[in-house]
Amino acid sequence: MTRWDPNYVFLFDKFIRALKECKAPLVKLRRVATFIQYGSSSLATKTPVGLPIVRMNNLKDDDWNFNDIKYILLPKKEQQTWTLNKGDILFNRTNSKELVGKCAVWSRNDKWVFASYLIRVVLDGNKMLPEFATAFLSTKLGRMQIDAVSRQIAGMTNINSEEIRAFILPCPKIGIQKQVKDLITEAVEKRKKTEQQAAALLASIDDFLLSGLGVVLPRQDDETIQSRMFKTNWQKVTSGRIDALYNQAPIYGGIENTHYPFVPLGIHTQYMQPGFAAGRSDQDETAAGWIQIRPTNIGENRDLVFEKTIRILPNSIKNSEREKIKDGEVLFNNTNSQELVGKSAYFNLERPFFCSNHITRICSKPTLHPVFLTHIFNLYQRRRVFYKYCINWNNQSGINNDLLRRLHIPLPPIEKQKQIAAEIEQIRQQARFMFAEALNQFEATKKEIEKLILS
Repeated sequence: MTRWDPNYVFLFDKFIRALKECKAPLVKLRRVATFIQYGSSSLATKTPVGLPIVRMNNLKDDDWNFNDIKYILLPKKEQQTWTLNKGDILFNRTNSKELVGKCAVWSRNDKWVFASYLIRVVLDGNKMLPEFATAFLSTKLGRMQIDAVSRQIAGMTNINSEEIRAFILPCPKIGIQKQVKDLITEAVEKRKKTEQQAAALLASIDDFLLSGLGVVLPRQDDETIQSRMFKTNWQKVTSGRIDALYNQAPIYGGIENTHYPFVPLGIHTQYMQPGFAAGRSDQDETAAGWIQIRPTNIGENRDLVFEKTIRILPNSIKNSEREKIKDGEVLFNNTNSQELVGKSAYFNLERPFFCSNHITRICSKPTLHPVFLTHIFNLYQRRRVFYKYCINWNNQSGINNDLLRRLHIPLPPIEKQKQIAAEIEQIRQQARFMFAEALNQFEATKKEIEKLILS
């Protein structure tokens, strides 16, 4: 069926014109594929029971990220249907415009299945190597084709199996394909090594912060039935919280033994203001709307990231000046999974930004440095303080303003806070440089691959 939507017509024509430089034969993916399949739509959970399942957030550009793993219970027959094999290609079929169509080759030997937002493609290895196919599709030219073919539906970008079957790829001799495979494999390994070094730097921040606060953490108790039990009295039952995690061990895990005063957060903040909810009718699918920061915009390294954004119509905001995020505020993720609630970022951007109701904007008093507070929040999130402190409901966890005000934090003198914050920012800046260097080197390799394929 002929498509006439402007995005497709413009980009696909540009893609075809660029392919005229290619000396190798061109084939549609269906000519070299032996099998294409959607993943399982069964419910996955954090409980490590059943098989691990690959989801769209595990898929990176030519690589994988297994920091967040879920599991799924399936009958034996369905396990066989969705079990991944080495050499399978997985495509992300639904995501933001920038992320839809991302693909990588499965290379693990252990047993995994894959979720319904992914599409599996199996190639005939005698005709095309899977590493060659994914390498081409991750180049600038390959992404141009994906951007042309993908469709915007209800705020999300999609691509289906028939559109993937129709992808056009160069098909040079296997020797050239092996050269490309070796190039991309080496580039991925180099990027991974640099990113691991950068991640190790970031992982050192908590120890540095605890040391600066004079905190020596006690040895963690072994996980036993007894360690999960707690005792309380009737007065506490009728006037306080009785959830087990909150009561079974000190909430702060030893951080309360700091050299400095351990004080309620509310005393040292000017205001705590959650953002606002924005439904589909309030959203602007063009680039003209204002960005509403959501939990997904607080990245793994606790920088603000905008790979995937929701924009809102200016006239949908009742009091835009009041709702606008101010320079120097701390953005606290008040609602998320139990593991992620409390992740935070410091805001210092110039353009107008707003935030969703799952983010609380915090303005500190002069006695509390906002960057220092951001690092305390992220320390608490990683050390599972918020995991125990939050309230749970309907598969969500949250910390409201009342709980936030009562939260205790270490409070060194303001000059000490500034010193700690500045030294941590130096570590973070070094890590950012390493991540950027890894990405730049990887992008340079993709340009080299595109040039090799076309010539």
